[in-house]
Amino acid sequence: MKEKLFGLLNKIKGFFMQEGEYNIRLRKSTVIGFVAGFVFAAPIFIGVSWLVGSGQATVSDSLNQKVVADEPTDAVGGEEANAPVDIQITESDHVLGGKDTKVTLVVYSDLQCPYCTKHHETVKALAKKYRDKIRIVFRHFPLSFHEYANAAANASECAGEQGKFWEFVDSAFKNQANFNDSLWAKLAGDLKLNTAKFSKCVTDKKYEGKINSDASSGSAYGVQGTPATFVNGELVSGAVPQSEFETNINKMLQ
Repeated sequence: MKEKLFGLLNKIKGFFMQEGEYNIRLRKSTVIGFVAGFVFAAPIFIGVSWLVGSGQATVSDSLNQKVVADEPTDAVGGEEANAPVDIQITESDHVLGGKDTKVTLVVYSDLQCPYCTKHHETVKALAKKYRDKIRIVFRHFPLSFHEYANAAANASECAGEQGKFWEFVDSAFKNQANFNDSLWAKLAGDLKLNTAKFSKCVTDKKYEGKINSDASSGSAYGVQGTPATFVNGELVSGAVPQSEFETNINKMLQ
């Protein structure tokens, strides 16, 4: 600020040096008034600008903190899609509940996501309450910053070969804090699976393509984090309370 003010005064001095005595006298009062006004007004303008800018930053930061704090999801960034989407259920999907129902929940989940653990309990409670009145579909959406998410997803599919997909998912979520490369075999043993067949499937990463396909479809539908649940095509992000799902489901069942 000081450098700019001195620069302005030097320009005015030069202006005076090039003018005759008459012009200097004529413009002297105008120039002095301008400089005095600038010196008086500049601090006020700067102070007001600082206060306004600071206030806006504070409000913005507060809102952003609230959004982050209230969002019960592991996110990867980006914007969320709002329009309902038409999701086709295939034979490769894992489904709980009825086949011909008015309500379908498609859940995109990550077995290493802590919010998904909570959400999985909500999903199971909904399946128990509504039984064949709704259909629940599980799809994989492993996040890149979860070290064991892909391996866990593949292991669950390997368990699914032997009819134990949902049981393996239950066990995986319960043992999430203990994820490591040797855990999958232990869970398979607990479920009394054919461990040799299971181990080969895991080692070969047999279902990597299916997992990638699930994740790609989720991204295409607007999924940006887990858990993400589509209720008749409408995206609900995060581990929201069971009561909110029930409210929507009850309306759709009428």
